Amino acid sequence: MNGFQLYKKYITSGQNAGRDSEQWAYAQTLNEAFSLVGTTRLFNLLEQAEATNQRIVLQYPSSTEVITGEACTLQLASWESTPKPADRMPVSSWFRAYEFDY
Repeated sequence: MNGFQLYKKYITSGQNAGRDSEQWAYAQTLNEAFSLVGTTRLFNLLEQAEATNQRIVLQYPSSTEVITGEACTLQLASWESTPKPADRMPVSSWFRAYEFDY
């Protein structure tokens, strides 16, 4: 599969899965990665990840790196080293993940 097909596969799988599932979390990761690096870089990373049986993860900076302005980066990691749902997002992303009904 090419990068677009992989993206579509994982996004569709995430949309069909429950909100707290690993598929949903990976789809959210890919959505955030899409906004960080754009189409070409994300699709290339997806192809590379698929070829090496890995996944894309977001690497958030430490609190000292945030002060110096370092951005979130994308890395490839094994499927076994997937972070637990509570460890996935920093607080700022955690707030955006909830919908507020006023």
